[in-house]
Amino acid sequence: MAADRVDVVPLTEAHVDEIISNVRDMDRREIYLLSTLDPGRAIRATVANAESAVAGYYGGKLACVFGVNRQSLLSDVGVPWLIGSPVVDDIPISFLRHSRQYYLRLVASFPQMENWVLAENVKAVQWLSWLGFDMDEPAPFGVLGAKFIRFTKGFHDVR
Repeated sequence: MAADRVDVVPLTEAHVDEIISNVRDMDRREIYLLSTLDPGRAIRATVANAESAVAGYYGGKLACVFGVNRQSLLSDVGVPWLIGSPVVDDIPISFLRHSRQYYLRLVASFPQMENWVLAENVKAVQWLSWLGFDMDEPAPFGVLGAKFIRFTKGFHDVR
């Protein structure tokens, strides 16, 4: 693989194992503050319920896994998520350039999307805004009541 080549492939158990062993510190903190679960357990539960999930590589290194879950069995609300490795922080321009096209394809089948991001996860908040999500004000959320920001897309008619 070329040093700057981007590959996005269907998610496998091996990718899940690899990301669990190399989760970015901020993602690990966000998972804990949201659920108090071990990141591995939380990631496996999220992946197990995904409608669609992929792994993103940069230069042959796993940068992230991302996907979308259905909010509930009969819901048409998608819950987008991304778990990154430190590689994402090393390639900010390439990540921005490639993430929009892949992420929009992944969530295209959902007319509405919603999830929460840790308010102190500044890079993720900026990225989600850049992708076009509407951002609520920080509010207590999750098991420990830490400040999270609800981000949405396609909810304009129901607010």
